[in-house]
Amino acid sequence: MTPRHPSIDISRGIAMILVVFGHALIGVMAAVGETALARFLVILVYTSHMPLFFALSGALSGRLMALLWWTFLSELSRRILWPYVLWSVLILSAHYLMRQHTNTMPTGFRPWVILWQPPAVMWFLWVLGLSFVARRLLVGLPKRVVALIGLGTLMAAYALTLPIGNARFVGVFLIATLIPLRWFTSPPSAALLGGAALVMIATAGLAWHEASTKLIGYPAGAAIYLPAMVAGPVLLLSASHVLAKQSALRFTVHLSSGLAAIGRHSMAIFVTHIFVTAGVRILLQGVGVDAFWTLVASCTVAGVMLPLWISRWADAIGASPLLGWQR
Repeated sequence: MTPRHPSIDISRGIAMILVVFGHALIGVMAAVGETALARFLVILVYTSHMPLFFALSGALSGRLMALLWWTFLSELSRRILWPYVLWSVLILSAHYLMRQHTNTMPTGFRPWVILWQPPAVMWFLWVLGLSFVARRLLVGLPKRVVALIGLGTLMAAYALTLPIGNARFVGVFLIATLIPLRWFTSPPSAALLGGAALVMIATAGLAWHEASTKLIGYPAGAAIYLPAMVAGPVLLLSASHVLAKQSALRFTVHLSSGLAAIGRHSMAIFVTHIFVTAGVRILLQGVGVDAFWTLVASCTVAGVMLPLWISRWADAIGASPLLGWQR
């Protein structure tokens, strides 16, 4: 089991809500139409949520890296490979069966393509699994070598056309494995926090400018957003530390415990939220609801809360391992 740190659970919860919110935005934009504000929010969300997930995964990977290869692969299969295969096939099946109602229009059902072409959001687990394997191959090498490989991977992803989509996150993961865990579980210094805030203010200006036209490619995927890949997670981690203190305000206590619960169930929410957000959007539009922000808010709330409830129910009956929701 990974040691529990309240602030990390809260950080995962915040990042998971941003994931659902970002996908709800993209889905509604595709179905109803885009606005500059929606594009702006998508860019801001994408600057930070995935970098934070990969950084946290790298920082918490020490126990797995210490295992023998066979045990390591067994754990990796149970925690990443199985949920990837199961939910990728289910996503492809849903896309094919519901192709007349969703934003995806597949021409056939070919589940074997998941071996090299992750469907929709499942690229995250594909790249995360690759990151774990890459770091395990580097065990025993000096830290400076690992750092150079991580930085080289990060830079190469921007400078070259690599066969692996979003390969820069492998670099983020490798670098994060070298950062002491206490840096993630302790509040950042005032200087670091102030610098991160300035970077994100500048990033917001850049994002607003880019949002004036249709987005092309992965949001916030350009090299100019690289500083925000650090600054955004720093701000999110700082917010999680504030909430983890659980002040005397009842609202703050409930908020922090709720975010931590979402963080602890992040795998279940991640692999199922795409079904829920698409289903809620289609259902609401079917009864005549077309208001952009009503759809986004409804999809986001349902995309977080329904999978959270299902995950807790699966825990209660012992079905979580079968569904790939190991923690």
